[in-house]
Amino acid sequence: FYKNFPELALEIFGPIYHFCAGNAIEPILWKGGPLYCFPKESGDLNVKGQRGVLLEDTSAVIFHSQLRAKLLPPLHSYLLSTQYGGFKRRGTDLAALHLKVLSNYAKNNKLAFCAFFLDISSAFESVLRGLVFDQKISDETTAAVFRSLGFKADIFQDFVSVLAAKTAFEEAGVSPDLQRCIAAAHDATWTAVEGLDTLVVSSFGSRQGDPLGDVIFTYLACRVLRRCGEVFASMEMLAVLPDPTKDTVIGPIDCSESCKQQAVSGISFVDDTMFPFFHKDPKLVLQWIERAAPIIIDIFSTHSLRLNFKPGKSELVFAFRGTNSRNLDLEIYGHESPVLKVTTRAMGEVKIPVSRIYTHLGCTYCPRLGPKTEIAKSITATRGTVSYTHLRAHETKANL
Repeated sequence: FYKNFPELALEIFGPIYHFCAGNAIEPILWKGGPLYCFPKESGDLNVKGQRGVLLEDTSAVIFHSQLRAKLLPPLHSYLLSTQYGGFKRRGTDLAALHLKVLSNYAKNNKLAFCAFFLDISSAFESVLRGLVFDQKISDETTAAVFRSLGFKADIFQDFVSVLAAKTAFEEAGVSPDLQRCIAAAHDATWTAVEGLDTLVVSSFGSRQGDPLGDVIFTYLACRVLRRCGEVFASMEMLAVLPDPTKDTVIGPIDCSESCKQQAVSGISFVDDTMFPFFHKDPKLVLQWIERAAPIIIDIFSTHSLRLNFKPGKSELVFAFRGTNSRNLDLEIYGHESPVLKVTTRAMGEVKIPVSRIYTHLGCTYCPRLGPKTEIAKSITATRGTVSYTHLRAHETKANL
């Protein structure tokens, strides 16, 4: 209807959209829809391996797309230079390239390097909306939300302080009128799930399938990464790079304070984040991680985001170089299932898995072997595709 009769659609729905935007209200039908589950990996029938995607009414999708367009300009000025994900034409390839540039720089200059990869459990569903835009939350609700997150009581005051601070929209300079529209769009959102007789009403989370879903999450991710950068900037755990003659793929590097903060900022693609650490002293890199990991975990926790430390999720990858590097490598990797134990205020003792290889944004990252593992993986995938194509061709000829 919208594509075939655009003028008629504008005549019918234009006044409705104008009224909703001007009064910061939405029809209840636009606040939800059926929730369909898709496996994150092919053949995975486990409930935890499913991803819920909202199927919204077409009118809601169009209206929310217009709101999304209004949110992008302030988001572009709010984003860190290390954040990717389709904004400012920064795709997955640039996020993976950013990691490789830092890793290769460390390798070429014989620096010890560590990558701390983060995986957030139910990232979009965990968004506390009051951290992104103004959402009035009672003390009882705040306590109930904190209990549902399962964190230790040691960080409750920090959690309350974060909730009482400026929202991500306020920090980014989003207009008050637009903030009210976004808050109205997320007031008493609902979903219908197959097999349940009643609707599920939710007061937190950003919804996958809604045009606003990834933008809302990105605002929160930016706020979290900015907080991490502020803390690291005050702690002398900064990787300093030399002054090049021109800007590089990872931005201008001039050893200024802004550059130092950028060097340690998390490289983020939507909900996939990586923190790099490198120095000529490998022991210092290990000490940095032992100090930085609890800080990162606690900051994410105070922003309602729980990190997943199962194997293959949040992991550490070390590349020790320099003095005493062999002994440090044996100390970390000389176990059947190597882990690094750290003590956090939010989750108590956490065992962070340590591996040699990590799949990051579809790429195989292995600092010791460089691109060899990725090339081998691509060759194997290509051979498999060619073999399957030949098989299908022979079957077709046989049927003829």
